[in-house]
Amino acid sequence: MRLVLHMGLHKTASTAFQTLCRDNADILAGAGVFWRVHPGYPAHHELAWALLRGETGAIADYLGEARGAGARTALLSSEELDYVLHVPQKAQAIEAAARDAGASEIVWVAALRRPSEVFRSLASELTKHGIHLDPLQGYLEIRRSGGLHFTGRHHGGTQFWNWFKTFDYARHFGRLRGAVSGRVVAYDYHAPDRLPGAPILRLATPEAERVMDAIAPPGRVNARLSEDEIAGNLRRILAGHGHGAAEIEALLAAAEASARAARETGADRIIDAALDARFGDYAAVIGDGRPAPVLEET
Repeated sequence: MRLVLHMGLHKTASTAFQTLCRDNADILAGAGVFWRVHPGYPAHHELAWALLRGETGAIADYLGEARGAGARTALLSSEELDYVLHVPQKAQAIEAAARDAGASEIVWVAALRRPSEVFRSLASELTKHGIHLDPLQGYLEIRRSGGLHFTGRHHGGTQFWNWFKTFDYARHFGRLRGAVSGRVVAYDYHAPDRLPGAPILRLATPEAERVMDAIAPPGRVNARLSEDEIAGNLRRILAGHGHGAAEIEALLAAAEASARAARETGADRIIDAALDARFGDYAAVIGDGRPAPVLEET
């Protein structure tokens, strides 16, 4: 049994890939790939949270479902698994449990995207979760640590989230590759594929091209928010902190003036260019970090 664990990364069309797999789980099953379908949301976040909490029996349950369905590959996907890039011990525990449960091959896989694009898309996305990211503060933290780290209660509920947003690909993928026995594969988000996550499907089944020919693209999924949507989210954040309507409008006007000044003075361009210069040359990370086999002449 092959186990493919898709780690995201964040803002690399992960939700589009998950939607594609959920909506076409029957087609995947016909190619020997098991995808657990959840009602309501396409990703396997609940499973990922259980694994990150140390409930490694959850991977045995997943592999058991896949085996019961007659699959050769169990495929799971959650951006929450980005955490293992920063805490490889979690990946080691997941691998050990998976091998005990009969996984003979384990593949970790993630997409890499131009850092400046990820940064701007994240700033938009985080407002949905009650987080405002100051661009300069975020930039300085990424330069210091190679990523962004957020903790809190998911939408104010009981689930505690612990998000790492990875930017220093070489550092974190190199560390994970040195810690686990499975393959750690990175692919380029910008590669020209018709479907999001096509390289993941190629890792999951030798029938990937046939499968992808039978699948329609999922369309725009979890696209970057509009300025009006971001402002609406910020209104809710500010209201949650006790601000009245007049105060909220004044603070939003100040935020917009600051953002406009950053665009007009070139501050945004400086941050984006600096992120890409420091972390954007990730060609050496693509692949699985293993040397290509040497073919002997005959």
